[in-house]
Amino acid sequence: MKVVNWVVEKCSLLDQLFITLTKLRLNIGHEDIATRFNCSRPTVSNVFNTIISALYNILYVGMMENNIPSRSKNAMSMPSCFSKFPNCRIVLDCTEISVDNTEQLDAQCSLYSNYKGRTTLKSLIGVAPNGVITFASNLYGGSVSDKAITLDCGILDQLEEGDMILADKGFLIHDILP
Repeated sequence: MKVVNWVVEKCSLLDQLFITLTKLRLNIGHEDIATRFNCSRPTVSNVFNTIISALYNILYVGMMENNIPSRSKNAMSMPSCFSKFPNCRIVLDCTEISVDNTEQLDAQCSLYSNYKGRTTLKSLIGVAPNGVITFASNLYGGSVSDKAITLDCGILDQLEEGDMILADKGFLIHDILP
C-alpha cells in the first residue's frame, strides 16, 4: 500500500474538524460543504475521510478496544445506586439502528429484525457502572441474536470469573459468561 503525504493548506485543523462534524450532523453534500468552506469537493472528501479515520483511531482503538475497566477501577467511581452490585464490571445490551432496505434478498434476510419489524444493524454496547461506554462491538445484521453477537464480538475474552455482568432479563447470555 502506497502512503501519500496529503496536506491541506486551505483549511486549518479546526476547520477540518468542523467540516467533518458538519457532514456528520447535517449530512449535506460535499459540494455544499466545499462552497461553505471555500475549498474543493475532493478536499472535503479527503478531509472527511482523514478526520473520521483519525477519530476512529483515537476514540475507539486508542480508548475503547480491549479496555473494559477492572472491578477495582470500577469501584473507584461506582455510583451509590450500585452498592448492591460491588462486583459489577459492565452493563450489556444490544442496540439496533434502522437501515434502508436492499433489493438483494439474502442481505434483506440477514438485516431483518423480527424484534423491530424492519431492517437494522445491531451492535453490543457495554457501559461501566458510572455510565461510561466502555465497549462497542462491530455491527451485525438485525437477524443475529444478542447471544451470537456476544459470543462473536470478543467481549467474553475481556471478562473474568467473578465479574458481575448486568443485562436486561431478555438478554439471555447467562450460560456463556465466565
